[in-house]
Amino acid sequence: MGKRIVQLLLVLVIVMGLVRTSSIRAATTTTASFSDYTISGNFYQAKVNFQLSGGGDQLILDSPDSKNLNLSNLREQLGSENVVVGSDDRILVNLKKVANNDSGTFYIQMKKATSDVLSVRDINNQVLSKFDFTTGQSGTTRNRIQSFSALATSSVPVISVQPTTVTDYDHDLTIHGTWQSSQSSITIYYKFESSSPGKWSVLGTYSGTANQIHDFTGTIPKDLIRGMTGGRKINFYTNYVNPTADNKGTSYNTNFTFAPYALNAKLFIDNKEINTTQENPYVARGSILTLTQTMSTNVGGTLKFIVDGDTSNVPSVNLAIPGISTSTTQRIHLDSLGKDDNKVHKAVYQFEAGGKVLVSSILYFVVGNDLRLNVPRTIDFGTHRPSDYQKGFESSPTVTGELSIFDGRNGDGTAHYSGNLQLLASASDFVNGKGHRLNASLLWDGQSISSDKKSKVEELVPPTASDPAFKDFTEDVKHDLKLSVPKNTATESGTYSSTITWTLQDTLQ
Repeated sequence: MGKRIVQLLLVLVIVMGLVRTSSIRAATTTTASFSDYTISGNFYQAKVNFQLSGGGDQLILDSPDSKNLNLSNLREQLGSENVVVGSDDRILVNLKKVANNDSGTFYIQMKKATSDVLSVRDINNQVLSKFDFTTGQSGTTRNRIQSFSALATSSVPVISVQPTTVTDYDHDLTIHGTWQSSQSSITIYYKFESSSPGKWSVLGTYSGTANQIHDFTGTIPKDLIRGMTGGRKINFYTNYVNPTADNKGTSYNTNFTFAPYALNAKLFIDNKEINTTQENPYVARGSILTLTQTMSTNVGGTLKFIVDGDTSNVPSVNLAIPGISTSTTQRIHLDSLGKDDNKVHKAVYQFEAGGKVLVSSILYFVVGNDLRLNVPRTIDFGTHRPSDYQKGFESSPTVTGELSIFDGRNGDGTAHYSGNLQLLASASDFVNGKGHRLNASLLWDGQSISSDKKSKVEELVPPTASDPAFKDFTEDVKHDLKLSVPKNTATESGTYSSTITWTLQDTLQ
């Protein structure tokens, strides 16, 4: 019996202490909201705006992540004696220091974590406002929007949705908010501010206890938000039957900012989508390249054709009137860019708006109407120790330059070829500066390459009237060409070199 009395007295002392140190007056009706969300160092921060009535001074801060709350900062604002942590980790705050005519503001800081949710409650434990500090006003994954305003009991439904900036156009826009109604269910409708009259969509129908605040979630299809630009309002209405009826309930107009975007860029030449690589470029006949780029965008900007990273001479076209689906055709004079040579070039076709590149496509191309053979400048088999020559070895090279064949001679479709074009190779002996010959051989895919004969190493299918022929064999050189040195090979220090002769055997008749 004595033990029970001690516990009861201890509880009474704590409660009386709270009342005495905080000078609390019970608030009968209060409102609260969050604003001015920022991130500062290791903390999230938001301002709490409150309105007290009924002679009350206190609110309750309730968070499952209370360990992340910056209590020191809170006590600096409100006074140490006005911030009391209860045994259930709820925090009782007295606002008399920051209240002016029963209203005022203070700041909440939460240490950065994967979860930082905080609710503001009145003395009757009713949730006035709820905020997720990990997302804040800027939105979250897939544009999740947090509710923030207090709702009072009303004869008509009321809802609350926080403004946000939409940056994710690849997923549906998810709306999070709160609702309250004297009925046990509501239907929420929405439409964009500029939509035609009567063009309403249903966000969802929600059920819950009457006169209580409930969370709701709904989605707006991504195809709708992709058509939005700049700052736009979404109108939300609640009604049990039809939003076009006279009694719509309480409307809520929320400002949404739609960040500039451009998506799904594709390149077309002659109405065919082009996907190129360094090894398989587009082969252009003549010096004019006619490109069509399609994309989805909500902002005007500039298309730029940048070749090999050279920004000093860039063909461009302005798109002053964008559309959800935009198609732009541009004639690019490659001769004026100095790119009508026999090399493969990398072009970045990019769309810029507001000083940022929103989307880009890459085009590899080569220009010409003749027969060309490009060979590497150097093929280096590296440095080896004398012990390597005693053991014998095979070595793969590093290659500077490219080995490629281009044939664009069949533009009119009248040329005749007897077969594939043949690439042959022969090589001289490896000799150092003193004239010492190295007992070594070159192998292509296991086949010996010597000075005695020309060995076939690759071949190329001839061009057609619509498709010039091009193939880059540089990677084949790196993998198929080997330096082979047998065991117990005598050698001298120095650099040994050999000359490879590449021969293109033409089959044009």
